Amino acid sequence: DTLKENDILFVRSNGNMELIGRSLLIGKVSSKITYSGFTIRARLNGEVVAAKYLCHFLKANSTRRKMIDSGIGTNIKSLNQTILSTLAVPIPSTTEQTRISKQLETIDAETQRLESLYQQKLTALEALKKSLLHDAFRGAL
Repeated sequence: DTLKENDILFVRSNGNMELIGRSLLIGKVSSKITYSGFTIRARLNGEVVAAKYLCHFLKANSTRRKMIDSGIGTNIKSLNQTILSTLAVPIPSTTEQTRISKQLETIDAETQRLESLYQQKLTALEALKKSLLHDAFRGAL
């Protein structure tokens, strides 16, 4: 019940069905760490599928939707290993998996950079608006 590098954790159950199936790739583990009963741990055996590639696949909107729609339960939706085992994972060569993962990480980094820039622009516009209103009310325009 301890975590190792490249394990993948899934949200198993939650009152918000949109959260079930969310996944997280475990990085370096420097001490003994366990995980919650509300999660499912997946551990890859072998080198056919790269953990990063699989995690990107699991975070894809279409895969997430399959997990959410398959959730069982009335008030608290749950995901189980049977549902996870029905996911058809496309498995290209390890070279292609690495290329895809790097490309997705580049896109993610650029998206975060653009989001940060967008937030800075919104902050600057809000400051300009306040300054213009201040000047207008002082009669300085």
